[in-house]
Amino acid sequence: VQTLYQDAILVLAIGIATLIVAYLKGGLRRALVLLAPFCVAASSLLPYVGHLQEARRWSQVANVSAGNARHTAFLDALSSPTEWFVVIWVAVALLAIAGAIRGTLRKEGRGERHQSREHILLYCGITFAVSLAGFLLFFVYVAGSVSLQPWHFVPLLVLSAVTLTPLAEPDVRNTVLRACRTLVTTAAAALVLVPSARDLAMRMTSMDLTASVVGREARPDDLVIVNPWYLGISFSRYYRGSAPWTTFPSLQERTVHRYDLLKDRMRQPETIAEDIRRISATLQQGGKIWAVGQLEVNTNPRVSPLAPAPLSVTGWSSGPYLQNWSQHLTTTLAINSIKGRMVPVDTDRKVNPLESPMIAVFEGLR
Repeated sequence: VQTLYQDAILVLAIGIATLIVAYLKGGLRRALVLLAPFCVAASSLLPYVGHLQEARRWSQVANVSAGNARHTAFLDALSSPTEWFVVIWVAVALLAIAGAIRGTLRKEGRGERHQSREHILLYCGITFAVSLAGFLLFFVYVAGSVSLQPWHFVPLLVLSAVTLTPLAEPDVRNTVLRACRTLVTTAAAALVLVPSARDLAMRMTSMDLTASVVGREARPDDLVIVNPWYLGISFSRYYRGSAPWTTFPSLQERTVHRYDLLKDRMRQPETIAEDIRRISATLQQGGKIWAVGQLEVNTNPRVSPLAPAPLSVTGWSSGPYLQNWSQHLTTTLAINSIKGRMVPVDTDRKVNPLESPMIAVFEGLR
């Protein structure tokens, strides 16, 4: 919970399931005893209340026009590390539903051992149901249209795997059926081993290599432009060169995500003229412009600035502004420089496409 606020939903689901089962097994007294640790866990979130309220002032800037993006992210999470793995999740869910129905309808064997298993299955069922409902409510009503990624669903999937497994596993006494179940489980694990190993070996960023190239080749009279602005956070971590650098548009803070500063720039989008003048001045004085990150392909030499935020359709979403600013940067470099070239970055293995920045260098004033 101290890392991802939404994981409080999972703790809440576990707490609700625990209290219900404790009440059924030992009455109100046992339930109250188990309530104490969850109250302590909930109180640990109190210091963040002020920060969360403050975040509401700028959180809209991180929103995007989601559309089907959240459904796509959820399917991507289910189909990792291979596309067919979603079949495994569907099969486990169906088996869990069948197991829950079978356990409810079964009348024989009402001994202590059977009641204990019923309590475990009830605990798992409640935890899963409350977690799923809580996450859906969170992403729809709390997170709004914030851009969702597959990893946002990982905590839910982990808890689902733990809670669905007992429901999906019948009390099989037949040796052949138990062997078949073990064989299927082993085969599924073996089939995902190769793609999982491949993903584990993937570089999560190549920014360290990019910053090393720029730091080695850029000179003090050059200027490094990092676009989009959020790539500046990892660039600031690795860059040790002598050339000055800035994000586009320039932000005062470049070591953490400062959406509040970005919101200020969206209120005054025309202020990128200052950044453009700095680029032109660097080229005029014989320096080079090193563009790091993404370069928006733009065939239109005339790019109109956007109106101050909020826009009528997309509101405070930063997406349209990032695209427009990137087009301005590309057009400025293409129009004002005499020549430009791409600078290769050698990587030893596959790189996460979400942070695999390019390098382009421009020189000469047209």
